[in-house]
Amino acid sequence: MSNSGNLYDRLLSMWSIQDSLLQAYRGIFITTQSIVFAIAVFIASNSRPLFAIFLALLGFCLLVVWFLVCLRRGLAVWFFQWHILLLEKGESVPQAILSEFKQWQSSKGWRALKGNHDWQRLTKSQTRFLMDKTLPVAFGALWIFLIVYAFWRW
Repeated sequence: MSNSGNLYDRLLSMWSIQDSLLQAYRGIFITTQSIVFAIAVFIASNSRPLFAIFLALLGFCLLVVWFLVCLRRGLAVWFFQWHILLLEKGESVPQAILSEFKQWQSSKGWRALKGNHDWQRLTKSQTRFLMDKTLPVAFGALWIFLIVYAFWRW
């Protein structure tokens, strides 16, 4: 029990680190999008719509980065949650969990888990969908609206 208890504590710790990173990344991207959008709106409505279009293109690039970074970090969170669930069910979990995680990351091992029931349950999070997909799409819509407005003012 001591060995599996130690592994359980390590998994919880690694999950907590990955989840904290995911939350931090989301905060960074939401803040960045908000600031760049506010500056672009100010510029578009006051003086130079062409600069606002440039900032909109920057905003779209940041949206792509947001999506990719949060997707990958979210997969890391799910990896450790999945292993915690396996351990709680009494199933085998590798002792060298960090090595396993790095191997899984580099090989895109999540693709092999698409048919796994426990994995499917984890990936159906409504909050994750809203934060990592719906919110970036909403910012994308705002950027499109700003581009149309900037061209209209040009």
